[in-house]
Amino acid sequence: MPNLVNPLIDQIIADLKAAQPSIALCERKEGRFFEQDIAKKTIKVPAVLIASVGMGRGESRADGAVYRPVVFNALILTKNKRNQGRDELAVALAEFLVDWLPGQRFTSYGHYIKAEDVDGATNLYSPKLLQKSVAAWLVRWTQKITFPAHDPEEFGELNKGYVSQSPKIGQAHENDYKLMVNRGDQS
Repeated sequence: MPNLVNPLIDQIIADLKAAQPSIALCERKEGRFFEQDIAKKTIKVPAVLIASVGMGRGESRADGAVYRPVVFNALILTKNKRNQGRDELAVALAEFLVDWLPGQRFTSYGHYIKAEDVDGATNLYSPKLLQKSVAAWLVRWTQKITFPAHDPEEFGELNKGYVSQSPKIGQAHENDYKLMVNRGDQS
């Protein structure tokens, strides 16, 4: 199965750049955002960094595909500019995202995905960021992605569950694992 999340983030970035050309840096960020990363990072501002930070339980469809909610964060980073302070600029971008995201249809592998459940924007103020003259806001939202049906040729058997008695992994420890569940068995 292809990774559907990263191409979706790439499409979000492309659409966001087109809708808000004043953003100097708009890119994918792997994982979560931590204050120490923000304070250390030298980046062009204003910046919007997009990350996938969670995935919910999906709804199965008759064709085997799964309609699954995926949670995204957009981290907004700003510094003072000649005509606008960092806080004012960060709030303006946060407001833009909160208003712009709902109903946006981003595409990924032909699946149409609608942004929904925008949780709003959160100010990530901290003394460490203030020392670096950075304002940071976080916008969080959920989108549902249609994941195609599992292809056994691509991943092999996923209908069996194994439990290890040993914390060691790898081919040398294959015999440490015991078949506990075979979901393919109907008996």
